[in-house]
Amino acid sequence: MVVGAHYDHLGVDELLVGDQIYNGADDNASGVVAVLQLAKAFAVSGEKPLRSIIFAFFDGEEINYLGSEYFIANFQQPQAIKSYINIDMIGREGLLPEMYPKFKIPEATIENTATGKQFHLAYTEELSTKGEQASQDITKHHLDIIVKPSVIAHKSRGTDALSFSLRTIPVAWFFTGLHPDYHTPIDEVSTLDLDKVTDITQSAYLFLRSLAN
Repeated sequence: MVVGAHYDHLGVDELLVGDQIYNGADDNASGVVAVLQLAKAFAVSGEKPLRSIIFAFFDGEEINYLGSEYFIANFQQPQAIKSYINIDMIGREGLLPEMYPKFKIPEATIENTATGKQFHLAYTEELSTKGEQASQDITKHHLDIIVKPSVIAHKSRGTDALSFSLRTIPVAWFFTGLHPDYHTPIDEVSTLDLDKVTDITQSAYLFLRSLAN
């Protein structure tokens, strides 16, 4: 099993007036802290799942997924990876883009927008049963979030999951959606719903533990 998040963002734009720093709090410090906490949770629990888990942090996601592509292209036994769990932008609310065959941003609707405590869980068809189970686990453990599941095609673009799904590895993506502060200097920590980040991370732990066993 691999669970990952990208830690790169857009850096500094000296042509901007005022704030020139792209902090990337939601994109993707929120995902990085989630994967760090998942690693800590498994370590503290002492649990040894049936499958090994690789906790991965990728650079170059913003430039055609370079880090995750390098990882999987150089992994000695890619066929041994049974699924990839991607955590990218889990701190806000927003739109699920269209990811196949091209990445594009559609008109916002009730169906494709996560508001309040909702979040998107997008996965390839092989993980449909686990996707459905995620909602049950959220209810069972009294997490203050609501999952909006969706099945995506292999080769869906938009995040590091593409590097894995291109090789027909099942993928799932925890995601709260695109928002007006996406890829702007306004993406700062003060804009995040940290309680939501926490509950989504706990949901991802339950999802990953189930898959790994």
